Amino acid sequence: MSRDARLRLADIASACERIARYVEGASANALETDELRLDGVVRNLEVIGEAVKALPPDLLARAPDVDWKRIARMRDYIAHRYFAVDPAIVWSAATAFAPSLKAAVMRLLAELD
Repeated sequence: MSRDARLRLADIASACERIARYVEGASANALETDELRLDGVVRNLEVIGEAVKALPPDLLARAPDVDWKRIARMRDYIAHRYFAVDPAIVWSAATAFAPSLKAAVMRLLAELD
């Protein structure tokens, strides 16, 4: 099933919102010790990466401040090296990266409308 760019961007925004809920009021230690919270964040990072990989290059070029390749690589790392995922890196992605990604995605969605 093919999904258009708007739906993929909406998937990314939704995953960012879920991540924000999962880490709200938590600490890096809480993420590391709470399997459900960690699994939820990791799963949504994977969704984000998969959606990014399906976006057209010309759309990605509209947000040059976002490291799209790094996002895609993180998805691949999570999927293929699941046994080596570092909760500290997940925490950093969830708290420092996901909010700015959501803002960039919302700008792209506004441009497409």
